Amino acid sequence: MVEGQSENVQLSVGSMLVSARQRAGMSVADMADKLKLGMRQVESLEAGRYHDLPGELFVRGFVRNYARLVGADEQLLLQTLNYELKPQAAPAIVAESENIALRSKKLPRWVIGLGVLALLVLLVPTLVYYGLNRDMGLPLPKGIMSHPEAGQKTVSLSPQVHGFATATAPAASQMHAASSVASSAVVNTATGPIRLSFSGDSWVEVYDGMASRVFYQMGHASEVAYVNGAPPFNLVVGNASAVSITFHGQPVDLAPFTKVSVARLKLQ
Repeated sequence: MVEGQSENVQLSVGSMLVSARQRAGMSVADMADKLKLGMRQVESLEAGRYHDLPGELFVRGFVRNYARLVGADEQLLLQTLNYELKPQAAPAIVAESENIALRSKKLPRWVIGLGVLALLVLLVPTLVYYGLNRDMGLPLPKGIMSHPEAGQKTVSLSPQVHGFATATAPAASQMHAASSVASSAVVNTATGPIRLSFSGDSWVEVYDGMASRVFYQMGHASEVAYVNGAPPFNLVVGNASAVSITFHGQPVDLAPFTKVSVARLKLQ
């Protein structure tokens, strides 16, 4: 039993993926196309350079999808990946202290006094500013919601921004959304035409009509985010089944645009 486990550990996830890909008669470019990844990402995955990929969650998803495409043992790959991602304990370093004379060095009082004075010079203006502005009703910073929805976490995300089929919201809905914002007594800077509601771990990337990335974020269950920008919007949604999207109040069905759990679409 121990010998079998040792053999599994010696085989890296990357080497098993490469072997499975070659048996399936596929190239790195083929895998990149089917997984909707860049060739460099596939090469990093096969080489075990996980630090070049977005994070552990995505690495596990990439390995799972890769295994399914080439018919590899998904459970064995994920177990081996857990071992590779587990941080290894560094050996303890013990210094011999016997017969070593330790001398205590104290800082001169004038050095300590100078440090305290410098701290006060930096701290006092900050405290005064906070005290003067605390009750003046300053506006919330951009990206903070003033009225979170009941029972949901709110991810406050400033507009930032991928994507391809088109889903278009009716003009009446757009006019209704615009009138609602105009009539509001408080401008909610965290709202936007695109609303993202997460039921599990996922990531979303959004580009505006100028091909600028206006949104890129990992989302978790019960979180909600809004995206602003100039349409049309191109979106890439990882683990699409864990994300619900509305555009100008209209729900968007991600199923027709999803391949291997990643959805790519355009909203305009």
